[in-house]
Parts: sequence; structure tokens; C-alpha cells
Amino acid sequence: MPGKIKTRSGRPDCLFIHAGKYAGGWRDILLLPLGTLALADRLTGLGCRAEILNAALLPDPLGGAVAAALKKRPLLIGVTLHWHQQAAAAVRLCAELKRRLPGTPVVLGGYTASAFPEEALRASGADYLIKGEADDALPALVRAVRAGRRPGEIPNLYRRDGGRVLPPARQLPARPASFGASRATDYSLVANRADYLRIGKEPRRRATRLFTAGDRRPVAYLAVGRGCTGACSYCGGGAGAQRLLNARTGPAYKPVPALLRELKALSAAGLNEIYLSYDPPGAAAFYSRLFAGLRRCGPELRTSFECWRPPSAAFAEDFARTFARGSRLILSPDCGSRAVRAANGRGDYSNDSLERAVRHIAGLGLKLQLHFTSGLPFETARDFKRTLELARRLRRAAPCELSAGAIEIEPCSPVYLRPEKYGIRLKRRSFADFLAAGKGGGLGYETAAFTERRILGNIAELERLAD
Repeated sequence: MPGKIKTRSGRPDCLFIHAGKYAGGWRDILLLPLGTLALADRLTGLGCRAEILNAALLPDPLGGAVAAALKKRPLLIGVTLHWHQQAAAAVRLCAELKRRLPGTPVVLGGYTASAFPEEALRASGADYLIKGEADDALPALVRAVRAGRRPGEIPNLYRRDGGRVLPPARQLPARPASFGASRATDYSLVANRADYLRIGKEPRRRATRLFTAGDRRPVAYLAVGRGCTGACSYCGGGAGAQRLLNARTGPAYKPVPALLRELKALSAAGLNEIYLSYDPPGAAAFYSRLFAGLRRCGPELRTSFECWRPPSAAFAEDFARTFARGSRLILSPDCGSRAVRAANGRGDYSNDSLERAVRHIAGLGLKLQLHFTSGLPFETARDFKRTLELARRLRRAAPCELSAGAIEIEPCSPVYLRPEKYGIRLKRRSFADFLAAGKGGGLGYETAAFTERRILGNIAELERLAD
């Protein structure tokens, strides 16, 4: 196990900079990847000075980020490239950092960087790239840079050597001790913490109105696990992607006592609303233990929970007993066709059973959000009509909020890796394709039944229904 790294005074050992997406007068991808917060906490626990700057919230994201780096003079700069929509901003940031601070090494990391390690490293001009989970690789890189030497072989670390990119000999998931000990909720490590906590659950805002008087109270996103055994067609974090990117073969959960300490610390800091978005197959037993622990020792929290499948009656009741009034469950039926849901790995359940679950959740006094989409593989025009009918039916059945959104193609998702199996036509295949798309828009695919334009038209119809 890595030992402590002797703390330096003054300059940060690692300055993490998060670049969002900036296009058409909008700021998007405002939320920090949970892994960035966990890595900063990991380095801090090893005795390093680590800071995070959310450049997406600065008046001038690029200029402000570079100015902060020049002022702080970190030993190492980490740039996030998690969501592919931020690729253009991340690449531009890396290039400007290398131009203005040529002697400071830059390391790139995140989901999209991991999907295209060699392409992303070349395009960005960064010195290093960590593929997959960086809990062990990043401290090893910091040690090497602190010692003034080029790092040797470090699992998961890609290195530039002149015009060549040297891949690592091994790809490893984080050790349980590394993952279990780090927190993704120590917001004191975020330089612009106050602004970050104001954005709540809204990942997209107008550049001219980033903050308003009506901003919601702070929301903390809690990381409780990693990995998945599911294979939802459009998801880039399923079992196949986890093997490719993280060398992970199944879910791993943080220890319940560690999570309880984390939640108590959040509450003590005045953060009493949390968001949970980790519900892989088989997670019910873990949440039963976590919820029981919360009921025994508190704190009382208002919670939003994304259910990846309709929850059982027992889970919904357990959730209602555990969390404060105003908590909500978020369900994503996606489509009105049972066959289409099943073919896309979204569960094989009937609309009648879904309605029963919705009625039960509402009867427990919980808030409820239902999310729908269009453009799924195998979906037809008739299936889309069923989706509209199901949304209306469920809204009549119980008080609920309806939402809708289009799905962009995700690197390493099943539809990306095997488009012919799902009957779709890809418009994005390489990192260069995603880089170009990040400057504009679009979904990156079309199905046998729907063009991109038709998919977006269907989404607009769902959004009108939700209003």
C-alpha cells in the first residue's frame, strides 16, 4: 500500500481543472465527475496538497483556468475528460496550459479519455493520461514528479515520449482499500465551492445567467459504488465498458460505515440533500444495509434516488422509512413497449406492473419523477405512440413529474461497440468524431425507424407533454 507523501507548503501538488462545454450561449457539463472529488480526497489523505477548480463556472472558463494555474504554480495539473461533450473544451484547455506553463506536466483522465487514450493524448498535447480508475496510478505519478524523475511503468498510465505514446503494460482496477477510503463529498477541496454548490441538480445554464436568486439549496452527489453487471444498450458504463476501461468485472460497494461517516460529515456541513445514481442489478441488499444504518444513527436527509429498474415494493417502503419528507424516486421507463425495453436491456416488465409500482410509491408519500426518451434501437413509430400513451396513463395514475431527453451515442456502449446488432447507423466512431461533435451537437446515430431529426422531434413532443 502506498505510504504518505510528504506535504509541501504553499503550492498545490495537484490542481484538478474541470472544463465543461461552452456552445451557443450555454454552459453545460457543470457538475464535477465524482472521481475527481474522490481523487483529490485520496491525494489529501496521502499528505498531498490537492485543489479542484471548476472552470465551467468562471466568467472566462479558459482564461480563468490558465490564470489560476499560473498563480498557483502546481506541481501537476489534472484535466478532466469524462463526458464526451466536454472534449473540445478539455483539449483546448490542455493545449493552452502547455503553451503557458510548458514546464508543468499535465495529466488527462476520465471516461472519454479512457475510451480513446492514444487519440486523446495526442490531440490534447497532455504529457500523461490515466486510463480507467486512477486511485493508485495518480499517487504514483505525483511521487515521480515530486522526485523530479520521469515515471517508469505505472499501471493504467499512458506516457508521451517525443512523438510516441507509450501504453502501460497492465490495466488494473483500484484496490478496495484505495476506493473505499476516498470521499467524493469533501467540497472544501473545490476552490470555487460556494458557486459549485449553488447549481444544485442543473447541469446546464445560460452563460449570461449562471446564478439566480432562485438557486436551489445545495445538493451533494454521493458515490457509493463502481462497476456494473448490466448491459443497457445505450449505456457507456455497463459490464462491457467496465471490463474495457476499468478492468472491473462486477460492482464494488464502499463500506457502509465509511458512507455513514461521510453522510454525517455532509450534514454537519449543512448539506442535507443528497443524490444517488448507482443501482446496478443486485444492489438491493447493499442499500438495505445502508438504509438500516442511516435509520439507526442518522442524519435525516432529503434524497433523490435514480432507480435503474422499477423498484420492489419492499425497497420503496425501506426508502420512505429512511429519508426525509420531500425525497423522491426517479424511474426511467424510457419507452411504452415492453419488448423494446427488454431488447435494450432495460428490464422485462409490463406497463401494468409499472403502474402498480408508481401507485405504490405515490401512496408512500414520496415524490416521483418519470423519464422517457425516443430513438431506442428496435423502436418504431407505433412504439413511440405507446410511449406517449404510457406517459399520460402514469400521470393519471399518480402525482408525478414527467421529463424527457434524447440519448447521445456513448463510447463503449453496446450500441457503439456492436451497431449492427442493434440496427443503428453510427455517425461517430473516433475521438476526432466526438471532438467535432462537441463543438456542435447532434446525437451521433440514427435507427432503422428514425433519423436524428425525427428522434429530436419525438423528444420535443414528449417535452410538451411533460410541461
